[in-house]
Amino acid sequence: MYVVGLGDDVVTELLVAIAGDAERYFFAPSPDQLTGIYSQLSGTVGEVVATDLTLKLKRPPA
Repeated sequence: MYVVGLGDDVVTELLVAIAGDAERYFFAPSPDQLTGIYSQLSGTVGEVVATDLTLKLKRPPA
């Protein structure tokens, strides 16, 4: 599994643990970096399995 952390408030340690290895974790400070990361991942994985996805996450109240 590959994991991409987006934005300044990511919990890197958690995302690396989810990825299972620091080499499968990528950090994007802003959406502008996502294209490069996805291009790198598509070469690593070998094929694109999904495009134009929208992911909506809700954080529990603090």
